[in-house]
Amino acid sequence: MHFPLRKGAAIAALLMSFASPALAQDWQVDHTQSSLKFEAKQSGNIVTGTFGNWNAKIDFDTDNLKASNIQVRIDMTSVQTGNATIDQTLLNSDWFDTSNFTSASFVSTKITKRENGNFEAAGTLTIRNRSQPLSLPFSLTVEDGVATVSGATTVLRTDYELGMAQPDNAVAGKVSILFALKARKS
Repeated sequence: MHFPLRKGAAIAALLMSFASPALAQDWQVDHTQSSLKFEAKQSGNIVTGTFGNWNAKIDFDTDNLKASNIQVRIDMTSVQTGNATIDQTLLNSDWFDTSNFTSASFVSTKITKRENGNFEAAGTLTIRNRSQPLSLPFSLTVEDGVATVSGATTVLRTDYELGMAQPDNAVAGKVSILFALKARKS
């Protein structure tokens, strides 16, 4: 997540909540204990950002993955890196273009269990009206009705036409998206 735009991709990735059909269990995210972050390199330095406003619809059941679904919507105007100049830059037309595209989204199409006991949500990440397939690996533990979920993935900012005026030696092409969620059954 180079420049805040990279973080936007992370957001979208992140990008991550669960939403699913009628047979899976509905989970409510506790935003006070959850985060959606991105990391990108700018001029050799790591820039870390978060999205303050996002929501996730999660319908998930480990015994019924076919009915499980995740939908995440991110308010791109809520990006924060701790640097006001970068935050403003990420909102402009070369990056998130929030005048025209206020949100990004991730929608799962299939959730599978992996050999290591973790899971992977395959779906589509959309940023700036540009959609790309995305695989989102995540770990999940459930204790006393509270789910703890974490994961990370990498996207290419150029797949979403983010920061196209920036060469890769100024802002790296790869942006990491990281998320950590706490959710309770509805």
